[in-house]
Amino acid sequence: MMRPPDPLWDETQSLLDEYFSQFSEEEMQEAIDEEDFNRWLDNHASEELKLYWEYRKWVGDEGQLCDGKGNDILLDEHNCWSWIQDWDVNEDGYCVFKGTDTLIMNYDGTPIKNPVLDKRVADMYECWSDN
Repeated sequence: MMRPPDPLWDETQSLLDEYFSQFSEEEMQEAIDEEDFNRWLDNHASEELKLYWEYRKWVGDEGQLCDGKGNDILLDEHNCWSWIQDWDVNEDGYCVFKGTDTLIMNYDGTPIKNPVLDKRVADMYECWSDN
């Protein structure tokens, strides 16, 4: 899995520690309400971390193309390992297969638009990797 830049990784770990510290050992064994957990995270995360999460919805853990909802876009829908990793974006912001003008489509048949690393997220990596 691709990690966020170190400051965002540290923030994520701190948020998780803080959230789970409110539960007893017994409560930890029970199922945590995922919607409540996500709402809590969203209310406590920095804007930079939220931006990173939004980016992760578009680009998968290994750099594969996703549909914007976290689902990998596959070359072959019957092969879960056929991720599209060699993709590009045309001048209109639509995702195309590298070296072609062929649009890459979501599972619902709509073209994927603007799935690239947000410049602000790219800047995070560049800035923090230099330190």
